[in-house]
Amino acid sequence: MHNRLKYLLPILMAACLLMQSSAGAVGLKGGKLSVKLTYRSMYDNNVLRYSVRDRDQFLDNCEPRRSNIRTLDDIRSDFKLSASYAFDSPAERRTRLSATGNFAHHLMNPIKNFGWISLTANRELSGTMSTSLNYFFDINYYIRDYRDVHTGERRHCEFSMDQWTFKVFHRPVKAIEFVAKCRVKKYAYNEYFTEYDSDYIEAGGEIIYRKGVWRLSGGYSFADNENIGFQEIYKSSGNLDIEDSEEGQGDYQQDIYKASVRYAFHVAQRRSRILLEASLKDRYYSTDLDIVDDPMHSGRRDMLLLLELSEKFSINKRIEVEIGSAFSNRRSRSPNPTVSQVKDYDRAYGWIEFGYQLR
Repeated sequence: MHNRLKYLLPILMAACLLMQSSAGAVGLKGGKLSVKLTYRSMYDNNVLRYSVRDRDQFLDNCEPRRSNIRTLDDIRSDFKLSASYAFDSPAERRTRLSATGNFAHHLMNPIKNFGWISLTANRELSGTMSTSLNYFFDINYYIRDYRDVHTGERRHCEFSMDQWTFKVFHRPVKAIEFVAKCRVKKYAYNEYFTEYDSDYIEAGGEIIYRKGVWRLSGGYSFADNENIGFQEIYKSSGNLDIEDSEEGQGDYQQDIYKASVRYAFHVAQRRSRILLEASLKDRYYSTDLDIVDDPMHSGRRDMLLLLELSEKFSINKRIEVEIGSAFSNRRSRSPNPTVSQVKDYDRAYGWIEFGYQLR
């Protein structure tokens, strides 16, 4: 387990204790504490997002730069604990504080294990408006082994990520809701790949329509990613395998399109819902370097697609089950044909999740 994971449980327990103590605080009306435990088992057929070429090389045992994994596919188990406390302020406005911690364990490739923490505050401003502020911390995430430009040796490449998301919700009529959001991320890579460190900012909006058992939504946002770890020295660091080290300037902008359809119904008087979600990211790299100095980013454009279909249903008041499947891929276009050979991938995964309401 990564060293930072040791902070996950204490932080989550502290948040739960804080919410528990808040329940007895004087002056808070209608306070309600809820705690939920969730387990998810997921099969992933491409844990490292390998391209067709890289998959074939791995299976044929002729991969020149093999990462420290045993299999291309894996079974992942997620253990998640969530706690929330909702209360009314003296102004009769609802506030909800939430804390969630998740640890993901891979059966065959423990190097891919990771954990995250999420803290959220929701606040009702009026009968038609509310806000949400979320902090998300991805403790560590392993990508692949790459060549370190400083030492020339192959090292594991991983990062941690801090993310802040602020949303404003406005529901002028019962059927329609508008959502405006701003998101800021900071990626910090491990000591071998600090040249990848980057700052990410995103702004956009969403429209939600509700009618009976149906919920439809569509959204757009624009994002800018600045590769703050890049320095000009890296473009002249010697005779390197560019495909392996991927040195260069990774600045990019992207347009993000999202849509979803949800259908809610009852089976044997138990709540159920079917959800279909889709997102498309159109990412275009904006390096100032030409194709000779930056063959992995100059003139490159990525299209990233994600489709998810899931059904969730309640067994009783405390237990609910979710079954889902998803497909994602990336297609890269570049003057350098190697980019497509390395970066194009297809990934499919499915899961079953059990949630138990402890309180």
